[in-house]
Amino acid sequence: MKPIDTKALTLSAYLWKLNQQQLQGGMCKTESDLTGVETRTVELLGRLGACRMTELADQIGLAVSSATALVDRLETKGQVIRSRDDEDRRVVMVQLSPDGQTAYNQCADSYIRFCRDMLSKLNDKEQDRLLTLFKKIVAESKEG
Repeated sequence: MKPIDTKALTLSAYLWKLNQQQLQGGMCKTESDLTGVETRTVELLGRLGACRMTELADQIGLAVSSATALVDRLETKGQVIRSRDDEDRRVVMVQLSPDGQTAYNQCADSYIRFCRDMLSKLNDKEQDRLLTLFKKIVAESKEG
């Protein structure tokens, strides 16, 4: 095994452990009764704002029919509002409802607390280095 493969395996194990800690700690705590994919969709809409159903389906990696069923459930739970595009009535737009925005804000607050907790285990110099490395990884991942 090449050294980079060994390091990749180690990184994978660390990321898996972090993910497990997030799940066990209920990283995205909201007052809403949402499933994992529903929570992810609320988070996505909170970041994107109103978007086309096809864009939402692409972002969450579902077929449009599956995304439609997901949005149906979220609409029933009062988390999203579905509407037609004014310029092209065939286009379905989805956005967070006020309750959905509240759920998104609660989730975002939980995530920030989780990140703050992770960073608090490092000194200032280590925090800056970690952020610099993540910035580099993200920038180079977009190019590749």
